[in-house]
Amino acid sequence: MQDHDQKRSAFMAQVVGKYYLVSQENFEEYLKAIGLSMAKRAVAISQVPRVDCQINDDEWTVRLRGISKDSDFTFRLGVQMKRVAADGRHVTDVFDLQESDKIKLIQKETWGNGHEAMIVHDFDGDNWTMTITFGDVTCVRHFRRE
Repeated sequence: MQDHDQKRSAFMAQVVGKYYLVSQENFEEYLKAIGLSMAKRAVAISQVPRVDCQINDDEWTVRLRGISKDSDFTFRLGVQMKRVAADGRHVTDVFDLQESDKIKLIQKETWGNGHEAMIVHDFDGDNWTMTITFGDVTCVRHFRRE
């Protein structure tokens, strides 16, 4: 149990920090698949978001800057929360940890009439990889710690 707690604490300490987007693959195809207009896709693709992740006890806070509308949200693992996504969609999120040989933060995002995206957040040193899957479309966004 102690190894599990130490591993989880080390993961959470690794998540905390400020990150910026360095590259992305297939992001426009994902935005098209979720129904964003060409104009909204063009804006989203041109932005370089900065993300500040903080954890206080069991409360996680994410601050997004450098996008058309700054966004802050707070969540607790395993607890459903509602928010407005940066693209304007009203979504319901549930975040949880997936624990195997490496811990990953898993985000299930739902909206509209049963639309669902699965987002896997993988942290490795100063690098954060976000893999988003919606239907048969997958995009990957790479962030680096500031």
